[in-house]
Amino acid sequence: MKVSGNKARVLDFIESFITGNNRTPSVAEIADHFGLSKTYTHRLVTSLTMSGHIAWDAWSGMALMVDKDGVRVRCVVERV
Repeated sequence: MKVSGNKARVLDFIESFITGNNRTPSVAEIADHFGLSKTYTHRLVTSLTMSGHIAWDAWSGMALMVDKDGVRVRCVVERV
């Protein structure tokens, strides 16, 4: 399923952030980038997760997979 609007913008940001920083962005970093509330941003991320576009280990916050045009990109971030 294709995403649009804010979900698409957030998905693109997550992908570019991973590429540029070699780690996943926090909800706060996503919210700050777009000038959105953390609550709304969390809803967007949750929606992207529920639709299968991203997946992450919510307990450890260590891994996030981004689905772009049917291709999953995995980024594993170790907690220090």
